[in-house]
Amino acid sequence: MGSLLFAPSVVGASPYHYLDYSNLTQNERAQLKSGRPDKSKESYALVYEKDALPNTGSSQSIMTALGLLAIGSLIVIITKDKKRKKIATFLIVGATGLVTLSTASALNLNANIHESGRDGVLQISSYRYVGYLELDDRTVSSVSPASTVSPVEQPKVVTEKGEPEIHEKPDYTQPIGANLVEPEVHEKLAYTEPVGTTEVDENGNLIEPPVSEKPEYTQPVGMVPDEAPKTEKPEYTEPVGTAGVDENGNLIEPPVSNIPEYTEPISTVSEVASEREESPSLHTDIRTETIPKTTIEESDPTKFIGDNSVKQIGEDGERQIVTSYEELHGKKISEPVETVTILKEMKPEILVKGTKEKPTVDLKTDNLSQVLENLDYYKDYTISTTMTYDVGKGAEVSTLEDRPLRLDLKKVELKDIANTSLVQVNESGVESDSNHLTSLPSDVTNYYLKVTSRENKVTRLAIDKIEEVIEEGKQLYKVTAKAPDLVQRDKDGKLRDTYTYYFEKPRATEDKVYYNFHDLAKDMQANPTGEFKLGADLNAVNVKPAGKAYVMVKFRGTLSSVENHQYTIHNLERPLFNEAEGATLKNFNLGNVNINMPWADKVAPIGNMFKNSTLENIKVVGSVTGNNDVTGAVNKLDEANMRNVAFIGKINSLGDKGWWSGGLVSESWRSNVDSSYIDADIKANNSKVGGLIAKIDHGVNPMDVKQRGRLTKSVVKGTMTLKNHGQSGGVIHDNYNWGWVENNVSMMKVNNGEIMYGSGSVDSGDPDFGFHYFKNNVYVRDVASGNVSYKRSKQIQGVDQAEADKRIATFNITADKYEITDPLVNTLNNLTTRDNEYKTTQDYKAEREQAYRNIEKLQPFYNKEWIVNQGNKLTDESNLVKKTVLSVTGMKAGQFVTDLSDIDKIMVHYADGTKEELTVTAKTDSKVAQVKEYDVAGQNIVYTPNMVMKNRNQLASGIKEKLASVTLLSDEVRALMDKREKPLIYS
Repeated sequence: MGSLLFAPSVVGASPYHYLDYSNLTQNERAQLKSGRPDKSKESYALVYEKDALPNTGSSQSIMTALGLLAIGSLIVIITKDKKRKKIATFLIVGATGLVTLSTASALNLNANIHESGRDGVLQISSYRYVGYLELDDRTVSSVSPASTVSPVEQPKVVTEKGEPEIHEKPDYTQPIGANLVEPEVHEKLAYTEPVGTTEVDENGNLIEPPVSEKPEYTQPVGMVPDEAPKTEKPEYTEPVGTAGVDENGNLIEPPVSNIPEYTEPISTVSEVASEREESPSLHTDIRTETIPKTTIEESDPTKFIGDNSVKQIGEDGERQIVTSYEELHGKKISEPVETVTILKEMKPEILVKGTKEKPTVDLKTDNLSQVLENLDYYKDYTISTTMTYDVGKGAEVSTLEDRPLRLDLKKVELKDIANTSLVQVNESGVESDSNHLTSLPSDVTNYYLKVTSRENKVTRLAIDKIEEVIEEGKQLYKVTAKAPDLVQRDKDGKLRDTYTYYFEKPRATEDKVYYNFHDLAKDMQANPTGEFKLGADLNAVNVKPAGKAYVMVKFRGTLSSVENHQYTIHNLERPLFNEAEGATLKNFNLGNVNINMPWADKVAPIGNMFKNSTLENIKVVGSVTGNNDVTGAVNKLDEANMRNVAFIGKINSLGDKGWWSGGLVSESWRSNVDSSYIDADIKANNSKVGGLIAKIDHGVNPMDVKQRGRLTKSVVKGTMTLKNHGQSGGVIHDNYNWGWVENNVSMMKVNNGEIMYGSGSVDSGDPDFGFHYFKNNVYVRDVASGNVSYKRSKQIQGVDQAEADKRIATFNITADKYEITDPLVNTLNNLTTRDNEYKTTQDYKAEREQAYRNIEKLQPFYNKEWIVNQGNKLTDESNLVKKTVLSVTGMKAGQFVTDLSDIDKIMVHYADGTKEELTVTAKTDSKVAQVKEYDVAGQNIVYTPNMVMKNRNQLASGIKEKLASVTLLSDEVRALMDKREKPLIYS
C-alpha cells in the first residue's frame, strides 16, 4: 500500500558507462574521481565496487515501512498532454481515503521527474558507487555496451478500499564488468515551471514536495515518454579534476591537473603502466637585426635639376626575430617558425629632387652685366663659351670648356630695422641727435649712423659722406656708410655695397602751418591752446616724446590739416596727446602707428582722456600694444563727440586687471560716437572688450536720453581673440544707465566672447539699464561669429551681406577710405613691416616663416637670401622649424662661455620652455670679413656668434701706452675710489 510510483528516470544529455572497480588498471584508478559527475563533460564511466548485501529484514526497515503505511501512501501519476508536456498528479492514500493534492505544473519532456539518476548514478544491488572517470571519444568506444538498461515498467496502481497496492522494486539484474550498461537516454524538452518531487530522508521519513497548481488533465494515466535520441560526444580536451563534498555537504572545488591524452581502451585486466617515453622539447633562437633606412625620392617641379634637398632625415630601425622548432633525441622534428617583432620603426629618408629643366641664356659682351643680375642665387649654372676671332685667316670659332657657375651670396645685411638715426659725437665724447640738420656738416668723421632693430640690437656704422639731394621734389639728406661685406637694398630691391639713409631736410613753419613733426610736437607742448595746421605729411621718426606721449600738457587748442586736405602724421611710437579738454581735432590721419608699450596702462594712438572735445574725420592705421586699457583711438571720452573716426590695425592688451578695452573707445561717459569704423585684430588676456566701445554710460539724468551717451551707425570688422571671456562682445561690453546703442552692424569674429553684447546684464530686464536701449543692431550671417550665451542675446537679428551693405551705405562713413601714402623716405630707405620682411625674398616659403626668424638668431649678420636658403634646408622635424627660438648660448666642454671664438656646442632656448644642445664645429673661413662661422651637426646649416672678430692688438697697445703714465697707487686715485663708495645725493 505504501509503494511509490514513478515514471522511468530520465538521464541527462551526457551518456554514462558503468564499470567494476576491480577491473580497472592502476592508471585508471589513479584518475578516478569521487563524488558525482557535474555533467560538464560529454561522457563518464561510473565505477562500482562489490559490497556485502544489506540486512533487509531489520526491524528498523519494518518500522519505517509500517510508519509510512500508517501515515499514508503518496502516489505520483505521470501523464503527457497533447503538447508533449508531462503532468504529475499527487495522491495521498490514507486511513480516511484518497486525498488529491493540488495539481502539479505541466512538465517538459526534458525535465527530470526524480532527482535520483539525473547524474547517471543508479542503485545497483550488491554494489556500492565509488566514483567516476571522465572519458573522451576513444575511451568511450572501448566501454560501449552491447545492451542497454531499459527502464523498468511501473505497474498500474490498483486501489481497493482506499489502500494502495505495494509493488516490489525489481533488482538490477544486468551483469557488471567490462560491458556495463548505460541507461536509456530520453529527450528532455525545456521546462520552466517548478516540479514537486517526493523524497525519503536517511531515516526513512517522507519529504513533502512543493505544491503546484494542477492544469486540466486530459490524457490517460501511465503513458511513457518517447525515447530521446543520443547526442554526439565531441572530443574531450580539458584536464581531469576531482570534485568532492565536505562534511557539511558543500561542494569542494577539485584541483585541476593536466593529464596525458588517454588513448587506450579501459581494460578489464590489470596492466602495469609502461615507462613514459621522452617528450619533444621546444628549441628557441633569438636575434636582433637592424632595419636599414630606405630613401624615398620626391619630385619638385619648381626646383631645377640638381637642386636637391633633404625633407626628412632617415633613421635605421631595429627588429627582433624569434625562431622556434621542436626537438626529440637531439634531432629537429618540425619546421622552424619565425616571429618578428619591430623594436624601433625604420624612418625613411625623404629626398626632394628638382625636375625643372635649367634655362639657357646667351651672354654677349653688351648685355653680360644685365643678364648676370637676373640669375638666381644658390643655383647651379653652366657657362658654355664660344669665341670668334680672326688672326688673318678669316673668322674662326672656338668652343671653350664648359665651366660651372653658382652665385652663393653671403654678405652682411641689417634686417628687421626699427629705427635709424644720425648721431654726432663731440670732442668730449658726448653724443647728440642730429636728425634735424639744417645745413651740411663740414666734417663727417664725428658722425655715425645708429641702426636699431625691433629687438633693440644696435649697430653703429661709420659715415662715409652726407649730401643734400632732391627726390620727387623734396629736399632730403642722404647719408652713406660703408663696412666690409655690408650690403643694402635700394628702393628697387637691388643690392648695393653701401648703406644709405635718407631723412627730410626740415622746412620751417609758415603762418601756423607745420611741415615737420619735430617742430609741431615742440610747439604744442609749449603752447597747448594754440591753433596748429598740417601743411604736409609729417614724419615722427627720431622725434623724442615729452614723456608717455608726445604732448604731455592738457591740450586745449585745435589740430587739423590745411583747408581741403587730409594730411598724415607717420610713424608715431607714443600716443599723440596725454589728455585734452575743450580741444578740436579733425581732418588728419595717423599712419604707420607702431606703439609698443607693454609696461604702460591706458594706451591709445590719439590719447588718453578727451573731455568736452570734438574728434572728427580722423583715420588711424597701425599697431598698438599696451598693458591694461588699450584701444585704437582714445581711452576715454567725457561728454565729448566723435564722428567719422576709423581705426584699422592691431590692438594687443597684455594686462590681467580686467579693465575696459575697446576697438575705438574704452569708456564713453555721456559722449556720442556716430558713423565710426573698426577693422581690427584684437587680442586680450583679461579685459572687458567691446569691438567698438567697451562701456557706454549715459549717467543717471534721464532728461537727455539718446542726446547724450549714444553709439550709432557704426561698423565693426575683424577678429577678437580673448584668453578670458571677460564679458566681452563684438560691439560692446556693456550698456549702463540709459546708454543708447542703435543701428550698428557687426562683422566681427569673436573667439571666447559674445557675438554682440558681452555682459550678462543683457538679461537683467531693467528698462533703464542694458538691453532695453540696444536697438536695431545686427550682425552679418556667415561672417560674424561668437557666443550667444544669454537669453536675450538670441533676439539680436542676423542679416545677409547685401542687407548689411545697404544699411552701411546710409551711415555716411568716409574715414576708412582716406588715402594714406607712405613717406618718401620710407620708400627710399626700403623700410618694411616685420610681417613682410621676407615675403619678397627669392625662394620664400610661407610655411617656413618661423624657420627664417629662428635662423636670424643663429646667423644675425647674413643677408635675407642666405637666411631663406638656410631655412629651406631644414627638415620638417627640426625644432628650428616647429618652435620659436628665444636665444642661443655658446658652450665649451659643457660650460657656458663668453668667448665665442672657441666653442663646441650651442644651447638653443625655445619659447615653450624647452632647450636643445647642438654640436658645432668651427669652419676655417666663413668668407665674410670679421664673422666667425660654425657648422651645426645634423641641421645642414651654420651658426655665427653675435660678435665681430677683430684684431684688437693695436687698440690694446694704445690703451696700455696711455695708462702707463697713470700711477694707480696715488692720492688722486684713492680720492676717486672714495667718491665711488659714497652714495649719490640728488637735489
